[in-house]
Amino acid sequence: MTPLEILQKTEEAVAERGVCYGESSLSLAEIAVYWRAYLRISDLGPRDVAMMMALLKVARIRASPDHKDNYIDMAGY
Repeated sequence: MTPLEILQKTEEAVAERGVCYGESSLSLAEIAVYWRAYLRISDLGPRDVAMMMALLKVARIRASPDHKDNYIDMAGY
């Protein structure tokens, strides 16, 4: 898969997930609320959530570098 193909698939995936889960910025903000409560910290925002989700994808890519969905998901964050 070329970088352009990954970005095209990312655009499709983000749109599809928006239909399922709503606006991504609102979803990341809500996740941040839950993570702050769980971690008992006050300084964590939507950008932090996106970065940590991207790091999750880095770990998955290390374990399975040929699984293209991880690249698409990471680009979406």
